[in-house]
Amino acid sequence: MVRAQAPSIAAHWLAAAKRAAHSSDLALYSDLAETLVQVGRLTEAPEVADEGVSLGTGTDLDRRRLHLAAASVDRLLGRHDASLRRLTRSLAETSGHDGRAEVMAALALSAYERGDYGAMAQWAAEVHADDSMDPLVQGVGAALLAIGHRFTGLESESAAGADLAVRLVFEASDAELAARAELVVAIPWALVSVERLSDGLSTARRASTSASRAGNIAGAVPMLIAEVLALGLLGRIGEAVSAADQTELAARLTHHEQSLQWALWMRSWVLLDAGALDDALAAATESVTLAEHLDDSALVTIGNAVLGSALLAAGRPAEARPLIAAYDVEPGWIARWAPRLVEAELALGDVDAAGRSADRAREAAATGLSGALAATERARSMVALARDDQASAVRLALSAVERAASTGATLDEAQGRLLAARAMGSTNTAEAVRHLTLAHELAGDGGARRTADEATRELRKLGRRLRVDQPRAPPSRHSSRPAGERAATFDLSPPAGGASPS
Repeated sequence: MVRAQAPSIAAHWLAAAKRAAHSSDLALYSDLAETLVQVGRLTEAPEVADEGVSLGTGTDLDRRRLHLAAASVDRLLGRHDASLRRLTRSLAETSGHDGRAEVMAALALSAYERGDYGAMAQWAAEVHADDSMDPLVQGVGAALLAIGHRFTGLESESAAGADLAVRLVFEASDAELAARAELVVAIPWALVSVERLSDGLSTARRASTSASRAGNIAGAVPMLIAEVLALGLLGRIGEAVSAADQTELAARLTHHEQSLQWALWMRSWVLLDAGALDDALAAATESVTLAEHLDDSALVTIGNAVLGSALLAAGRPAEARPLIAAYDVEPGWIARWAPRLVEAELALGDVDAAGRSADRAREAAATGLSGALAATERARSMVALARDDQASAVRLALSAVERAASTGATLDEAQGRLLAARAMGSTNTAEAVRHLTLAHELAGDGGARRTADEATRELRKLGRRLRVDQPRAPPSRHSSRPAGERAATFDLSPPAGGASPS
């Protein structure tokens, strides 16, 4: 009776009932295991599940609930192989169609986190075809199927699945979202994957709030991480850093290495764009160290790529290159990592390898996602510039700017403008200055100090002087600049005593 409002109390009473009765009824074990997961007591839940399964009595429904509870714990703790074995066993034991959709949704989520996109699409399609009456299970299937549709060029089908998933999250009650937190995490992550960034942000916040209120911090952490990612991709780096700090704290409170490993590389990623290189490098290093104790998964691969990015920013391209190059999971992110891989290869003087990496990213971006295409074009522009093909470098960079602007990805737009200005060089100084000024404003307003500082350096190379204006009006809610802080702008007049270089 109290579980929906006070799951921690419910878990305490169920554990007491189990000790007192020594019941052989699986329903008590499945109730207790699910409630333990719901409140984040992950080390106890698998023990209860294994004890219940060993009894061998009870309904198929209760056995399935035990397997699902234990599998979700294994997945949250980074034991992906064990989770897959439990789910496969549960599906084999499930007779008829009753309850199969939930198991298949869990299998789709497991495949997603392992980076097995073929299996993810297969299981998500099975969920979509099932007539399950649980809306959130259907939402998970629809969200993951949206990724599969987008990667195979079925854009309208992908959009329809994403729309359905968003609607079902906001129609669900807090209690429903909290009870399904371990599955619902798939929805914001899938929405970000198909570049529905604002929807990914709103669903992550809605679901993580419900899980946290129920005391399920372990279930909330992956959705808090999705919030950080969405903010970062939108270029709202100042907000992303604050969210990442809170997420790392929550992950440490869970005492689960997988959650912390995940939170650390995400924090490192946004700290790098914020210009906090030392902190970014420390967080990425800790994440990779933690990953040594976890099953191999997409989360481990990404952690290595983030560390590679931090090493590259620290001027260590030889160490960075293999870590970034090893990323081979999601096609869209193969494209997104390409500019950093190309930067490392160019720093090592290997223009041919940089060209091959850019070509690989171009193939991966065949999904048509604007963010992935923009990153690919930036990578190709860098290679063209290294080959002294200035015209192609400018064209590709400006195309990347347009694609990034279409999705509201302000940091990507700023980086495209920065690259376009570099390619223009002294041949069109006035236009280069315009792009650099816009890049500085876009990056600075979002708190992306690293890109803003790069724009500052490039402007100084063109002889433009930095000055400080009067305080601006209070910022919008998306700005990371405190109200009243002076805004840096540029004196666009040519240097005193000389004509304009253009």
